[in-house]
Amino acid sequence: IDGEGADDIDVQDLTIDLTIGIQRIQLMKSKSTMQKRFKVSLVISNGGNDDAVGNIRVSASKEGTVASGDKLITRRGIRAGKKLYTAMYVDYENNNTKFVFAVDPRNEIDESNEENNTVTGLVALKLKK
Repeated sequence: IDGEGADDIDVQDLTIDLTIGIQRIQLMKSKSTMQKRFKVSLVISNGGNDDAVGNIRVSASKEGTVASGDKLITRRGIRAGKKLYTAMYVDYENNNTKFVFAVDPRNEIDESNEENNTVTGLVALKLKK
């Protein structure tokens, strides 16, 4: 932005940039040996210089499929430079299943970079030798 007596500021520096990362994938204990469930701990960051206002949602889907729903994390948004922590649960179907986790899957928040809103995680059982 040009202004008299002011330094130029890149407009992209004043925008929102949500990203998502995986902190941990943990097998949950279950009484049923038939179905396994994993808890995936996620971190959502706003790396931009502007607050994200509104609903923050995450979704999970098997790689190559479309998510069937999403989870509302907060209605209050996320401040610039801050992080939110949450977890999602995915059911184990077969070994080495990749899941894609996405922040802002409905594109409710206008961001400077919409291409970095997903992360892929491998959900696998440790095989006994």
